[in-house]
Amino acid sequence: MMRLLFVCCIAVAIAACSSSSATNEPVDPPDELGSFAVGHSTFTAVDPARGGRSLLVDIWYPVDAADAAGAEPREYTLSGIQGPQSDVALADPPVSSRRNQTLLVFSHGYTGISTQSVGLMEALASHGFIVASPEHTGNAQQSPTDSFDEAAANRVSR
Repeated sequence: MMRLLFVCCIAVAIAACSSSSATNEPVDPPDELGSFAVGHSTFTAVDPARGGRSLLVDIWYPVDAADAAGAEPREYTLSGIQGPQSDVALADPPVSSRRNQTLLVFSHGYTGISTQSVGLMEALASHGFIVASPEHTGNAQQSPTDSFDEAAANRVSR
């Protein structure tokens, strides 16, 4: 009886591990960009109902190839100082005309910055996602009003 149970368990395990190539769809490697060009924009959302409270938001989004032609590369900033130029994201082109796009919201975590994971944000947008990354008010590495020295001091002190 135990031998029969053992053989049945092995047979079930082997069957569970097998796969049919007819049902497997090819998947792009995670480091490959998708079929869309990528746009990036930064804006400040203001809530007049809460005394004009503002929230800085970086947003990455898919762009149709025709709209990407001639667009300038995005240069990211830190406290108003020009940072690295993106090899992927373009500065403020129109959003793709494709319908039913999915919005993802990225949280950079305590004392982070909204542009800390640009590679991931650009990759997601190249696959058709819109990604919004708000700057956390009061616990981010920098505030839009901080000087570079203030932002650097905040990063060390938190």
